[in-house]
Amino acid sequence: MPDWATAVILKLVVGTTTGTSPTLDVYIQQKIGTAAAGQLAQAQPTGTALYDDFAAFTQATAAATQILRIVGGGGQGTTQPTAASDAALTAGTVRNGPIGRTWRAKAKVGGTNPSFTGVNLVAQFIP
Repeated sequence: MPDWATAVILKLVVGTTTGTSPTLDVYIQQKIGTAAAGQLAQAQPTGTALYDDFAAFTQATAAATQILRIVGGGGQGTTQPTAASDAALTAGTVRNGPIGRTWRAKAKVGGTNPSFTGVNLVAQFIP
């Protein structure tokens, strides 16, 4: 998320689906840097990065459009630690807390011979 953005609106569009019991899970993940061995404090982390689920759309099983709103900022964190998750966050969930700078979308497809066409994800950043 750019420094000037305080929120983002994500739109997931799923077009045609085929197959038996097709499922599509889409996760928004943020990058958490890891320091390399022997790396000094206050340096940009150069070790292998970890991507952690930040939000998960509701599972798609048919053509649909979903909107997900994420608001960053201070004071929204949790007081309890959470385990890192990679494509494991409960569908329809957004974790509270500060929003990192580097994101990616990760998709998991399930079912028998599933096919999803016309799938796109758009992000609108809000200053």
